[in-house]
Order: sequence, then structure tokens, then C-alpha cells
Amino acid sequence: MYKLFYKLFITLLVLFAASCAQVVTPTGGAKDITPPKVLKSTPGNFETNYTGNSIRLEFDEFVVVKDASSEIIVSPMLGNNPKIKIKGKTVEIKFDTLPQPNTTYTVNLGNSIADYNEGNLLDSNIFVFSTGSFIDTLTIKGKIIDAEWGKAEKEMFVMLYADTGDSVPLKIRPDYISKSKENGEFIIKHIKQGTYRLFALNDLNSNYLFDLPDEKIAFSQNIIELNNNLDSIKLLAFKEVSEKQFVSSAEFTQFGKIQIIFNLPVENINVVPLNHQFKKSWFLMEQNIKKDTVILWLTDIDGLDSLILEVSDKGKILDTLELEVPKKPSETSNGKAGRGSGKMTSFELKAKVNGSTSSPLNYNDSLILTWSHPIVSSNQNNFILRQGNDTVAFKMEIIDKALRNHALTFNRKEDSTYNLLILPNAVEDIFGLKNDTILLTFKVQSKNYYGTINLSIEGIDVASKNYIVDLLDEKNQILKSKSGNSLTNIKFDYLAPGNYGFRLVLDKNNNNKWDTGKYLNKIQPEKTYIYNGTVSVKGNWDSEIKWELP
Repeated sequence: MYKLFYKLFITLLVLFAASCAQVVTPTGGAKDITPPKVLKSTPGNFETNYTGNSIRLEFDEFVVVKDASSEIIVSPMLGNNPKIKIKGKTVEIKFDTLPQPNTTYTVNLGNSIADYNEGNLLDSNIFVFSTGSFIDTLTIKGKIIDAEWGKAEKEMFVMLYADTGDSVPLKIRPDYISKSKENGEFIIKHIKQGTYRLFALNDLNSNYLFDLPDEKIAFSQNIIELNNNLDSIKLLAFKEVSEKQFVSSAEFTQFGKIQIIFNLPVENINVVPLNHQFKKSWFLMEQNIKKDTVILWLTDIDGLDSLILEVSDKGKILDTLELEVPKKPSETSNGKAGRGSGKMTSFELKAKVNGSTSSPLNYNDSLILTWSHPIVSSNQNNFILRQGNDTVAFKMEIIDKALRNHALTFNRKEDSTYNLLILPNAVEDIFGLKNDTILLTFKVQSKNYYGTINLSIEGIDVASKNYIVDLLDEKNQILKSKSGNSLTNIKFDYLAPGNYGFRLVLDKNNNNKWDTGKYLNKIQPEKTYIYNGTVSVKGNWDSEIKWELP
């Protein structure tokens, strides 16, 4: 009995001890949200007559430094990116070049310094010192916006050059530098009185030089005489049009179809075969709206294994293309994987129209029948258009040089459904293919479905000037455009219900498009205005809009 009670006692004692030793998560205190503080700096902030080449910052806690090369900006610039050393709670920023005499320097630490545990960013991130007897105090403020669409441009370097030569942004690094914020605003502080060139750059290769064609830039038209603070500078950012035209890609996307993509629109393209002499016209050409993509539909390539093509525009040779010709799909399911072979798509002769029952044809649009390949012959007697049980008379004509698009004209009824029946062998394409039976169903929209916007623009003198007014969808895609030299009674009709916006372009050269700038020619991009807000369009309703420009 005694042993039984003893064993029971020991068991209870062990369970009790285990419960007392159980580890639980401590409740802890509030999360640390206090940023690190600078207890001491060498030199002191706003110190004058400094002769060293480094900054030492002693903090009240352990810190980390991250992204120093992109976050820390020294203005005026001091050699290459400074070297960063961390020892205990001290951070040393060392420059590889001695500061210039009688110069005020601003060191913007950005978001580079944070506390070790919670990542709280240093809130006082501007450090200023002078190698002279006083601190320069002049300031330039402004904003950078995208010239084409009016959006704020963030994280662009804003640069001041004491050398005011035209080519300095391409050749030398700036004297003063800052970076634009999320809202496009920028500020350069502690500038010495003098004459400067102002330039902004989206620096893709981090060398502070405008030396890449894809780098976005902005510039002040005039040299700046800085005697007082400037606080309302507006810079328009843009990309220059590359002067060098080239072929971006070229391939057979299917048998008999070559797609050539250019970096710029082509105006007068010429394609010459170098390894074969054709006895007749050997292709039909098709271009997209931007004219930077060309499709060649080949009409005579039987027996060819490869093509060597010389491509030129306006008489200038752009490239020589070596393309492997894929076999007809009836001979092989895919071509060899090699330069220019591409992936072959379906070789059936198909057709579609620009309307359906779910997406009705705009009442004011022509019905366009588009074939998958160019058509060389057709028999309209094998086309039957019906509305219900009634056969509808129509006219059909080819409307493009590539022979793929037919326009069908007929007396249409609004809010009505139509069937277009294309009987077998109605058409034949350039490859000798004929169609099977095709049935296409579409609906013509009701007039009452659409709304109209009548727009007048006020607040700007454009007499004897040219303009473009673009109608925009909610994604800022251009739907329609109107051009002329009057800004009153601009009508956009047959608009589907929805929200719309506008863009006004001051078309200086009257070429009916927005043109970018050219820095060395001192050409600013054409000025644009973006409508603030949207206009809601309802069916069978006219919206009268007055747009007051600033």
C-alpha cells in the first residue's frame, strides 16, 4: 500500500513540475515605431569651413544601410558613389573626391538608413555642410509631367549645370542634382548664385548622362539666371524619336506569311529577294495602323526552301533577312526550328465580321468581312444575307490592297439580327484554298442605344492654330479624333454608354498627330491638355460639355 501511494505521489509531482515549466509566448509591449535619431555628426549639420571628405553619423540605436547607390544623392556631385561603413551605431559616408572650396553640399540620404529591428526609416534625411564661410540658400522648385499624357513623372533626376553648353547633358555629370517625388515635384536646395542649364533624366544606365535613346528627358527652354528662388518651373518629359531605323524582328508566322516589325513606322518600304528571281509579282503587302509592322503574303514560293530578303525604306537599306520557308501544312505539321521559321498557324480559309449578337455592329459602321488569307476570286452569288426569313440585297467590294477585307453595303434595320451564309467554294485564296460552308450571325445596334457628346473648349487662344481633340476611353486609349482650328461644337456621336475623357493636342506642324521633342534642336514636345475627370454617356442622350482650360 505504501509503495502504491509513493508511486502516485511521484507521478503527480512530475505532472505538476511539467505544467510549471511549460513555455508560453510572452505578451510583449507595443511595436517600436520610433525612427533612429542622430546623436552626433561630423561635420555638424549646416557646419561651415569643413575640410574633410566624409560624414560620420552616430545614432541612438543600431541601424542598417540599404540601396545606398540609388538612395543617397550628393549635390553638387562628389566623384563616384560614396563608400559606406557601419561600425556599431556609427555610419561613415566617405567620398572619393575632396569637396570643392567655398561650396555648399547637400547630402540626401533618401530611404537608405533604417533601424535594425523594425526597419523604421530615418526621418531627418537631409544633411548640409559648406567648405566656405556661409551656406548657400537659393532654391529651385518645380514639377515634371509626361508631355504626352500629363501624368506625374517620379524618380527622374533633375540636374543643374554651371556649364551651359547645349551638349553638356550628353557629356558631363551635373553640378547639382535631385530626384522627383511620386507626384512629380522636385526641389534643389542650397544652390550658389549663377547661371545654369536645367535638365531632367530617367537614367537607365546610372551614369548621369543622356546617352541612351530610350531615356526619358525634360529640359528648360531657357538658361536659368539664378539670383532669387524659383518655385514654379514646369518640365515636360518625353522620349526622343530614334533617328536610326531598324528591323526588330522578322519571321514566317505561317506558310506564305512573313511578319516584319520595325522600331519606327516605315513610309516607303521595298523588299528585294536576293537568292531567287520571281517571274511575276510575288507578294501582297499589309500594314498596321502605326505602320511599324508589315505583313507580306507570298503568292509564289512553291519549291523554295529559304529566302534572303533585302529590306529598305525610302531608299535606305535597313537589313538583310535570311528566312527559312516552312513547308505547306499538308506536307508537314511544323517547320524546322531555326531563324525565321516561326510557328505555323491553322491553314484553313476562315472568315469573320466586325459584329456579333453579343457585340452588335455599330449602326453607323460598315459591315466588314475579313478573310484569314488574301482572296483572288469570289462569286457573290454564293453569298446569302438574311434578316429573319427575308433575303437582303447587298453590294460587296474589296477595300484593301492585301485583298482580305470586303465591305458589305445594304439597307439595314436597327436592333435586328442578320445571318450571312457563305456557300462552299464561294472564294479562293492565294494558296488555292477554297472555303467550306460558313455561317456568320451578327446584330445591328439600335440608334437609341447610343449617346452624343457636344464639346466646346474654352480658356485658350488657338486662333489660326491647329488642334487635335482625342476622345478617350477609361484606359486612355484613343477612340476617335477630331482636328481643325476651331474648339467649339466638336461632336462625337454614336457612342456606346460608358465613361469618356478627352485630350487636346496643339498640333504645331499640322500633321494630325502628337509629336515628341528633340533636345539638341531645342524642340519641346507638342503641348497637350488632359480632361480632368470623365463624361458619362447614356443611350439616346446628348451631353453638352464645356471644358475650361487653365
